[in-house]
Amino acid sequence: MAVLALLTTDSSLDRTRLTKMALVHDLAESIAGDITPHSGVSKDEKYKLERDGMEELVSLLGATPEALEIKALWEEYEAAATPEALYCKDLDKFEMIVQAVEYEKR
Repeated sequence: MAVLALLTTDSSLDRTRLTKMALVHDLAESIAGDITPHSGVSKDEKYKLERDGMEELVSLLGATPEALEIKALWEEYEAAATPEALYCKDLDKFEMIVQAVEYEKR
């Protein structure tokens, strides 16, 4: 995803911010796990687990400007309130579709 973000030619997007967001958007899953729609976890509970995971990661990194930037980028992605966040969500879906096609081929 980060490479796709880096390769975007859409001049209306902040490519640096988009690339950083692509890098951090799934970090919370390193703590919460990869929760799929088939996991039987509500959307609210999934968000809470991932938010808690992000809080844990930030606490491990300390309250550094870099840790706070990671958290802010993740929150922006989750809120889907900016063009970069929406584009990043589209990249995530695209990557998932490509991965599914590759699995089907195998």
